[in-house]
Amino acid sequence: MIDIKTEIENIIKKYPDMWDEQKKDNGTLLFKQGQEIKNIYFCKKGIVRIFYSDEQTGTEKTSGFFSENELAIPIISLVKQLPVMYNIEVIENAWLYKISIENWNKIKAQDPIITEILLELMSEILFRFIQYQSDNSIDNSVRYMKLFDKFPYLYRVKDSYIASFLGIDGTTLSRLKSRLKKNIHHKTL
Repeated sequence: MIDIKTEIENIIKKYPDMWDEQKKDNGTLLFKQGQEIKNIYFCKKGIVRIFYSDEQTGTEKTSGFFSENELAIPIISLVKQLPVMYNIEVIENAWLYKISIENWNKIKAQDPIITEILLELMSEILFRFIQYQSDNSIDNSVRYMKLFDKFPYLYRVKDSYIASFLGIDGTTLSRLKSRLKKNIHHKTL
């Protein structure tokens, strides 16, 4: 198992001319559903959301988040060389390292660590997906608490994105948070 953060930082140091550090504002789309991948991003600071549009309901469905020290890329589209299957949007002002897909592929041809990074990313995504699927059978309040225990940076994310990720509506999330606050208050008395 490799440390993706450390390996990407090493690659940025090893090939500094291929990376461009950029500030991206809240609301900036890094990848749009259906487009070709032109760049890859490494999140130095900030939060990025993965979402798709549900054509039946006309709503956006949040399917994940990236934060500090993570590659913000549509991994399946990158590996399979397919158009992007979902949108990736900055939801908290972010500092990102950007590299073109051409430069990424040049490094990949020279440095086998890129293949190891991609394999590690895919295994991490699969692990998160399996965990999320197994959590679907438990109570929403437990899922909510597990989510924030594992990813504390999500406290900085809008409730509407969290509700969408959990597959519940905003009212249900509000009630759930209220109930959890009451339970915590009663435990501290």
